[in-house]
Amino acid sequence: DICEKVIIMKQELNVLDSKIRDFCEFYSAICTGHDISKKDVMRSLECNVKSAMKKIHIRQDMLLWKLKDIKSKPGEHFIELNYLDIISQSFTIDGDEKLAKASASYSISHETVERVFPFMNASMAFDAIFASKKSFKAVDVGGLWQTIQEMSFLFGTLIDVLQEIQLCRAKLRNLSFARFHCVNGSQLHLQLTFLKYTSGLKVVVLLDMKDLK
Repeated sequence: DICEKVIIMKQELNVLDSKIRDFCEFYSAICTGHDISKKDVMRSLECNVKSAMKKIHIRQDMLLWKLKDIKSKPGEHFIELNYLDIISQSFTIDGDEKLAKASASYSISHETVERVFPFMNASMAFDAIFASKKSFKAVDVGGLWQTIQEMSFLFGTLIDVLQEIQLCRAKLRNLSFARFHCVNGSQLHLQLTFLKYTSGLKVVVLLDMKDLK
């Protein structure tokens, strides 16, 4: 049964990848100056978005985000992605020009972070890692997918680290303390405190987490 599901998912992924390539080729034509009407642009965008929404569940177990909202009005389009209810990433696309321009921003739910990853000051880790990603400008719509990939990679890496810390705290009896903090206001570190209860011996390990960025 598992093998059959994997085969089906691969087939569906091939279909989605084909649609994505067609989508990219369409907007590549715009960038090279081909004469394509605004109606054609919007028709293609709406068609691809609706198709993606119908099939998004196929890849959901492989993605860290869900499509939360899409809104459109003349000259402007809004897309919002939800990363496990922790990060909300939004895109605003200006479709009035032949070469569409886009901007992106994000927000972090610190309340959710502290609920899911308590007692480790995980909110500080999210703030430190995503501080430089708060907003950006893309010259064309094609830059949006690269931004989503970058956000997904950073988010997934941090989630893996936080889950490993939780696992270690559950398995290692001597790990009494694990907490993030910033040195000099910007350098993210993870402090691990190991305590030998029989003797009172304490060992503190400070890990530089700059590679998470």
